[in-house]
Amino acid sequence: MRLPAPPVLLGFAALLCGDADAQAIHRCAGPDGVTIYSDRSCSALGAVELRAPATAADAGTARTRPDGRSAPPGCARRPNQLAAQLRAALDSGDVNRVAGLYDWTGTGQRDAERLMHRLSILARDTIGSVGLEDAAGLPLDPRQGDAATPPAGIRIDRVPTPLFRDPVQRFRLVQRAGCWWVRF
Repeated sequence: MRLPAPPVLLGFAALLCGDADAQAIHRCAGPDGVTIYSDRSCSALGAVELRAPATAADAGTARTRPDGRSAPPGCARRPNQLAAQLRAALDSGDVNRVAGLYDWTGTGQRDAERLMHRLSILARDTIGSVGLEDAAGLPLDPRQGDAATPPAGIRIDRVPTPLFRDPVQRFRLVQRAGCWWVRF
């Protein structure tokens, strides 16, 4: 009696036979804000291409402060590092990672609860881009984070949905204890 091939072997055989170009997966945001994964281009689906999530290497965290003392884990020494860490935190959907980049100095409990609610909504949104901007709100080159005059803020472009009107969220940049942080 002949036994049928196990499904695992059939799946492996299908992968070997496929065309490499046809195996590219595109991460898109549809008009309703829902993330779509497809082998077709995003424009063919009427959707917007989403960048791949930032990696820990992109978020590069230096561990020493200008005074030579050890900096806290996750300390962004430059604004462009903070933008990369914020992008990675938003891509993870983890509000605690996003909150870890926020400057909570002087925030009372009531305000903190309100801020956490705002951050949790942002962490659930589909993010199109995260970038540095100047004091006038104009986008800056990502390398601007190393300039003598630092950027004034971080702009987050969310994929629009019917649930909110303004797809742009802005944070101010704050430098404290040798690290960069965000604030509303």
